[in-house]
Amino acid sequence: MEAEDAQLADEAPEDIAEHDEIFAIDFHPSQDVLAVALITGEINMYRYAKQQPAAALHRLRTHTDACRSVQFSSDGRFLLSGSSDKSIRVTDVSTGQTVHTVADAHGSAVNVLARHGEWQLASGDDDGEVKLWDLRQPGQPAVCSWHEHSDFVSALLPHVASHQLISVSGDGRLGVYETRRGALQALSDEQDDELLSVASVKQGKKLVVGTQHGVLLLWSWGRWGDQSDRFPGHPMSVEQVVPLDDDTVVTASSDGLLRLVSLLPNKLLGVLGEHGEFPVELLKRSPDERWLASASHDQLVKFWDLNYLLVADKSSADAADADLMDADAAMADTPSDGKEEDLDDSSEDSDDDSDEDDDDSDSDDMADGQGGPARLQPRTKTNFFGGLL
Repeated sequence: MEAEDAQLADEAPEDIAEHDEIFAIDFHPSQDVLAVALITGEINMYRYAKQQPAAALHRLRTHTDACRSVQFSSDGRFLLSGSSDKSIRVTDVSTGQTVHTVADAHGSAVNVLARHGEWQLASGDDDGEVKLWDLRQPGQPAVCSWHEHSDFVSALLPHVASHQLISVSGDGRLGVYETRRGALQALSDEQDDELLSVASVKQGKKLVVGTQHGVLLLWSWGRWGDQSDRFPGHPMSVEQVVPLDDDTVVTASSDGLLRLVSLLPNKLLGVLGEHGEFPVELLKRSPDERWLASASHDQLVKFWDLNYLLVADKSSADAADADLMDADAAMADTPSDGKEEDLDDSSEDSDDDSDEDDDDSDSDDMADGQGGPARLQPRTKTNFFGGLL
């Protein structure tokens, strides 16, 4: 029991306290480094470690207005940043020096950046425009530009294998772009709410979208006209959605809570953490999948140890497998009376599951070659979190 408790010990790094409001965070792809962007336009980089305070590496005065988005390059050598000053800048991580600036990258504030493969960067602004840049061609205009949204672009989700880019917007629409041809593939029907965040789940067969009023909307891949399912449950806006596995996500909400949520079947499983009364607007998972980092108006970056979840679920799953093997052995030892059970009733399926099966069978385009992290066992979560909701 003591060994198990040691395995489950929370080893998260200590909180990072900033001196002003945090607008963006991102993990380095191969080092224990976190970039934190502020409303002042500053970007601070920290080295974090288990149960230790973060060590400051660089304090950069990069932008003249709020830095709204940061992304490390795929090799970790550069930090890409977008700002309310309409610029996109490239900073050398080792020296902290700006190596390239696109001064007027957009006609309005740059709200979000997303790395699209190794050499491309997608950006979205406050007026609804989406652009795609080739990082191998500094000083050149964007290779693609789309202005399909009528309000701010809140999130971008690249899918490099299919050469597609997903956008969601405050205008209540989801957009799909073909990045090789530079064409709009689809624009969804307008929803009754602002769309704030997006993530891929169910082996890429579904997209989950967070909204201003706290409803999670689900789209089936390839059926872009309208959402296929909706899950009310959050009392306030869902600012960020981060997958833990194909069926489970962590949501960050403006009520200050991080929740663990199962999708199809839809269920609130518990509370992972909180920022008190402050809205949680930022959530990122580390490349090694060990840590979650969240940030709020309390000017804190908090780390959450996901190993704490995964070890607990593995133990529960192993115990369940052992119980199943014991049950099978007991059945094998039971003498048969030669009669067969009537299995007609077992063929009845739940209505709740039928829609998911239909959607999944017709939406395999994005699933090919998609692997996922270890499957969490939702049955353990209610006990694990003490039933907090």
